Amino acid sequence: MTNKLYEKIKQIIRENRYFLVFLAIVMVLCFIPIPYYIHAPGGLVNISDRVTVENGHQSAGSLNLAYVSEYKGTIPMYLFSLVKHDWDAVKLEEVVESNETARDSEFRSHLLLEEATQAAVINAFRFAQVKYEIKKEDLFVSYVDPKSQNELKIGDQIIAVNGTNITTKEQLLTYVKEKQIGEELAITIKRNQKKKTVAATVYESSRRPKIGVVVTSKKEVVTNPEVTFDFKMSESGPSGGMMMSLAIYNSLTKEDVTHGKKIAGTGTIDEQGNVGEIGGIQYKIIGAAKEKVDVFFVPAGENYTTAKQLKEERHYDMDVVEVKTFTDVLEYLEKQL
Repeated sequence: MTNKLYEKIKQIIRENRYFLVFLAIVMVLCFIPIPYYIHAPGGLVNISDRVTVENGHQSAGSLNLAYVSEYKGTIPMYLFSLVKHDWDAVKLEEVVESNETARDSEFRSHLLLEEATQAAVINAFRFAQVKYEIKKEDLFVSYVDPKSQNELKIGDQIIAVNGTNITTKEQLLTYVKEKQIGEELAITIKRNQKKKTVAATVYESSRRPKIGVVVTSKKEVVTNPEVTFDFKMSESGPSGGMMMSLAIYNSLTKEDVTHGKKIAGTGTIDEQGNVGEIGGIQYKIIGAAKEKVDVFFVPAGENYTTAKQLKEERHYDMDVVEVKTFTDVLEYLEKQL
């Protein structure tokens, strides 16, 4: 019985060998990675699907996050990007630094999302005049300048410098600012759950003493009502901060800022309410237009210039609003809707 089955399988392979070889080649071409990312117009995510405020007020309209569709490079996807309008192939080195891995880049993006959620909560509660408390703040290395001379790695938690405990970004910046160019610092970190001390040499950049790293904070923010987030693993980055803050603010206050409209936007937010620029604005505008958004908030500067030009060229029927601060957002909604 076994021999007959074996012979039958060999016969099937012989009769279909060319097709099987062709299938194997197609499989390799479809799945083998190439050093590119593919960027394409995305869509919207209703913030209520990601952010929940306990006993929050309901909205007649909707507040939405805009996103860019990103695909890892394969040969078919790369070829498709050459003929598909609004799709672009981006070289891996433009996304991942020379001294990083793709995992480092992904870690940074998720860390920046966490920082964005914290800033969104703090900003919204501050504008809504509702109390909140910051229990603690941990600092993590999220970027290392390839030109710097230090032994720090992405993901390191900074605990102390030269024996001085460091608890905030501002404290670290101030400490380094007071050091001499060429001075070597002993930085206590936690890496892979183990404490160790590494060296970093102070150098001059933009006329200031630096050690060549960007740090991102993880804060424990306690609020009443409680705010919870439910993002997917594929979702990351800080660009949703401003819209998350608006959604939280809207849940905390009695007046519905949406007035029944479909509102979207993009931009970072800090704890003082400043809105920052982001990447991929063109893909977000195209995606929002397809979703028939009424209003789209855009950070001032190059983001707004690109968005406005795209709206005019393609005659999109939505208001593209330039904002520098959270106050700009609230004032527009109060006056226009």
